[in-house]
Amino acid sequence: MLANRDDATHNLAELFKVYTSCPTCGGQYMGEMHDRTTVAWWCRNQDSASPASSRCLATINMAHVLVEEDPRVLDGIFTRVLDEATRELGLDNEITLLALTKLGGHRARYFDVDEGFALLSRAIAGLRKLPPSETLARALSKRAGVLALIARFDEAVIEAREAWQLTLETFGADNQITFTTFIVFVDIIVRSNSSDRRALVEAEALSVDAYARSRRVLGPDHRVTAAMHNVRLDLRRKLQGCVVSSERTRAYSP
Repeated sequence: MLANRDDATHNLAELFKVYTSCPTCGGQYMGEMHDRTTVAWWCRNQDSASPASSRCLATINMAHVLVEEDPRVLDGIFTRVLDEATRELGLDNEITLLALTKLGGHRARYFDVDEGFALLSRAIAGLRKLPPSETLARALSKRAGVLALIARFDEAVIEAREAWQLTLETFGADNQITFTTFIVFVDIIVRSNSSDRRALVEAEALSVDAYARSRRVLGPDHRVTAAMHNVRLDLRRKLQGCVVSSERTRAYSP
């Protein structure tokens, strides 16, 4: 963990210069966007990458690794990235809206649920004006998680399902972001206080195929596959009438 915000800023500034090697985009992006199941789509849809977009993506993707243990520092970094992206790329740019999504989800989780929800809503409104994207799916999943946190489960399930369907239609069934949004969708169903057995049975049936695909695409030891396994166990327990705690799956929210 970095000791303070100045240290974080200095180290992240150095990371601006470091990019992974990608034959499609020429090494301009790094981190989660280069997951093996999403990199080709992401790079194909970035016709021209400005230095600002590269810097912002690098910071967003590396910030969690460096300062995840200090929410205040991470909040400051996301705020700084949002300011830079807004200034350099404009309010309607997907990377700016990704930064807004990250800040909103983080702030809702650690500081102020209402403020975080409002930031996520702004991000979603902007992303809906753009072509369907991984960023929109992540924003919808994050806001669904916030809705579940404040016990608005009916709305949360609808939003989580939309995020999953969006990734399914845009990226296909054999994709990590599709697996992740599905986990959030099922986790919210499990966490809800609803006794809608039909929804649970449907989710359990869908999870059989999703889990098999995750094992095949990501491997049995991948964290997403493990989260899928856990949420399936929770589903079965809920179907048996048990009270289920889903703390272990929340960490895999997009």
